[in-house]
Amino acid sequence: MLQEMAEESGITPQALLNRPILCERLAHHYAVFLEVSRARTASASSGYYPLQWGPFLDYCQLHQIPHEDRLWVWEGVELIDDVWIELQRDKMKTEAEAAKTK
Repeated sequence: MLQEMAEESGITPQALLNRPILCERLAHHYAVFLEVSRARTASASSGYYPLQWGPFLDYCQLHQIPHEDRLWVWEGVELIDDVWIELQRDKMKTEAEAAKTK
């Protein structure tokens, strides 16, 4: 979305100027994370739940990822997911605290 805005306006937002560059290996894990996270579940009270092994295995079968590579890919996806969930929980907490002060 930010990239599209930058292309349309010709102005590069600060978030794009300082964004991290992922190495190819991490970029692959992140791409898998984005795809598998579409199957994520959540609740209003608890927030987002961790990614499940089942949707990941479905992804592996669909993309013909060999059995011997699946654990390696899952470890990277799970690491990204752990950080993502922590950031989402922090965001929810900040929003809840802000709502209390209104």
